[in-house]
Amino acid sequence: MTAFSRRHFVSTAAAGTSALWTTGSPASWASTGPGPAEHPGSDIHEKTVRDAAMTWRTLPADWQQAPFLANGCLGAQLYAGRTANTLKLMISHSQVQDQRGQWRGGIGFSRLPIGYFTLTLDGEITAVDWTLDLYDAELRGTVTTTRGSLALSALVQNDTGALLVSTRPTTGEESAAWSFQWLRAATTRTSGRPEDYTPNPDPRTGDGFVEQPLLAGGGWTTERREGTGRLLAAHLVYRFPGRVSEATDDALRAVDRTLATGPERLVDRHRRWWHAYYRRSFLSVPDKRLQSFYLIQLYKLAAATRADDLRVGPVVPRGRQQLDRGLVEPQRPDRHGPRPRLQPPRTRLGDGRLPPLRAQPPHLGPGRLPRRRELRAGPPLRLAAARGRHL
Repeated sequence: MTAFSRRHFVSTAAAGTSALWTTGSPASWASTGPGPAEHPGSDIHEKTVRDAAMTWRTLPADWQQAPFLANGCLGAQLYAGRTANTLKLMISHSQVQDQRGQWRGGIGFSRLPIGYFTLTLDGEITAVDWTLDLYDAELRGTVTTTRGSLALSALVQNDTGALLVSTRPTTGEESAAWSFQWLRAATTRTSGRPEDYTPNPDPRTGDGFVEQPLLAGGGWTTERREGTGRLLAAHLVYRFPGRVSEATDDALRAVDRTLATGPERLVDRHRRWWHAYYRRSFLSVPDKRLQSFYLIQLYKLAAATRADDLRVGPVVPRGRQQLDRGLVEPQRPDRHGPRPRLQPPRTRLGDGRLPPLRAQPPHLGPGRLPRRRELRAGPPLRLAAARGRHL
């Protein structure tokens, strides 16, 4: 009689479970998804937030231009891979850091690289059509290649931290597949790095997991599984103090629960949290461009924080979504909707009141935009922008 390990049994069972994700209503999650105009029953909150969706019509070249998904701990960004027929899904996590106190904080407690998923396609990528739906906090769209096309949906589930990516290839791209590449667990800082600095050891890899130990003890494990339903499910578990083997066991169980729960419940719970968040943080602004900018900042803030963790989470891009050099970008989080207060309150955007802003400093000349440090909380005065424009 052939002996089967627990991991082999769980992987086989999960493959059968994942197949259910492509039958019935779950299949719609892998579609490109309806646009704002296709929600006839939507109210003003939903319509306004969906109108602020970010779109990509050209393939982003790096993480600074990429769509980003996160739940305050796990983050993911999708952009061009190393070759013309690949996409890279870079992973980050707010808890993953070194624990060597003999060096200064930027080195000894540095955040550490984790790794990235690669989606390898049959043909070379010729076009993308992606939409980051802020209201659902999901990325949907298509990738067109010289051999066919592929529809995808992706999210980082809000309460479980599961990375879920569903793909639906057309004829010519049936063999599209995911792989994972770990990165060396060493600080990326070069300034001030001591001569005796030693990177953490290489990870232990196995069937669907990467177990990364730390020299200080503990570590993290990235567990992923892909079934016949073309669903990629992944979890990352970090343990310090503790044993890295505990992280591996917990990550395996987390993926088991994700695949056993079913897509309807996971996606529904995820969307309900984000919908409630925008309702509590809603602010109506006559200028549609400024309104969209405000909603994008709300999305970024919720993606980077959690109620049970004071650390600012995965890195989110700041350049391409800013307005006028980020004149009103919230740099110091306070309390937006259900997210935590990270410092004594100075602004309360979540309760419907605008933060007081100082008027344009008198020393600014024509055409001179104020720096962010010149826009601080103060007496409620009119904010005059450059060149005579008023907000």
